Amino acid sequence: MIFLAYLFTVLKNIIYGTSIFFTDSLSENVDILDILALRFLLSFLVLYLLKTFKIIKINVGVIDLIGKTERSKYAKSLLLAAIFEPVMYMLFETLGVSMTTGITAGVILSLIPISSCICESVILKEKTTALQKLF
Repeated sequence: MIFLAYLFTVLKNIIYGTSIFFTDSLSENVDILDILALRFLLSFLVLYLLKTFKIIKINVGVIDLIGKTERSKYAKSLLLAAIFEPVMYMLFETLGVSMTTGITAGVILSLIPISSCICESVILKEKTTALQKLF
């Protein structure tokens, strides 16, 4: 089972790394908002198929977003995170990749884990182990 976790982690990183180069080549011929719409459409279709075939279970409805229950508090936080993380991230990533080369964008994005480690040790005063620094 742990082998599958490592396998899917490597697969995720390959997809993530190559998405920058695909975005770069797409942004030369296609509008940025069209790229974002395509990414979200593909994400929706994959999640819809996974839910339809009962591979994953999604149990958040519109009533959870407008209600006043304990569950609605978490649903609103989830909605806020869903707006900022994928929407804003993909928008700014696509804009950045379209304004620079794919190599430069790839190098900048590959430095994010290193800068996160440095920032969390400075701002949050967290200590990292040698194994964490290695990866």
